[in-house]
Amino acid sequence: MIEYVTIDQAAELDAFVLQQPNCHFMQTSAWGRVKEGWGWTGILCRDEKGEIIGSIGPTTAGRMDPFAPKLLDMGLVAMIGKGGRAKPVVDAIVRNGCVYFCAIGGAGAAISGCIKKVEVLAFAELGCESLKRLTIENMPVVCTIDSTGGNQFELGRAEYEVKD
Repeated sequence: MIEYVTIDQAAELDAFVLQQPNCHFMQTSAWGRVKEGWGWTGILCRDEKGEIIGSIGPTTAGRMDPFAPKLLDMGLVAMIGKGGRAKPVVDAIVRNGCVYFCAIGGAGAAISGCIKKVEVLAFAELGCESLKRLTIENMPVVCTIDSTGGNQFELGRAEYEVKD
């Protein structure tokens, strides 16, 4: 559920942000007030219980590469990130018949509007970095690694590579 941040909700948002490991000023309502001068409007993304979960956008995929093969082997069927994946991840995608989607980085607020339901599956103590199941609708993503190993990061580079 997506809603615009109001002055009344600023304290609730800030309390949520400050509970997160490695939180920082640019995630607070104070920074939001600075950005309002540029036409920015803050949003909140809430789970099915009405609790703030923050905006949802793609993470740097490489940070998850050490964990992704195990998660895929355990039943994960799709991932959303914003960059290429290491060979062991691609191998696990193919082995398990999964897919990897990419979304535009920095568009967490816009992407959050496509989230219809969020369920924390594991590692709730990690807050915004927990493992979640998302129910999405009309999310603007591109399949960049398919279940057969077709990898747009490799195919795209090869197509435009300058050869001597």
